Amino acid sequence: MLILVARVGGEAIGFMNGRVIRDPEVFEEAYGFIDNAYVRPQSRRKGVGRALLRRAEAWYESNGVAEIRLSVYAANNLGVRFWELAGFEPQSITMRKAL
Repeated sequence: MLILVARVGGEAIGFMNGRVIRDPEVFEEAYGFIDNAYVRPQSRRKGVGRALLRRAEAWYESNGVAEIRLSVYAANNLGVRFWELAGFEPQSITMRKAL
């Protein structure tokens, strides 16, 4: 399991956590999954998210992972843009309908 915390002066300003998923039964695939990532609004656009992601990528590589996946809400424009600029691209689309 991966847990990263970005701090400035002892104060937490961001975090990222994830895990390695190994599924040997179906396709024998292994990939990293980022469960959560957050940077406080006043600390955004200062490289905090990119620094957390670089650390995460290094950790995943050291654990034999060649791909990272994550989920982001389509309405989260800031998040979608961050991940796209970091090189992520859509893999699938989840749709829903309220009844």
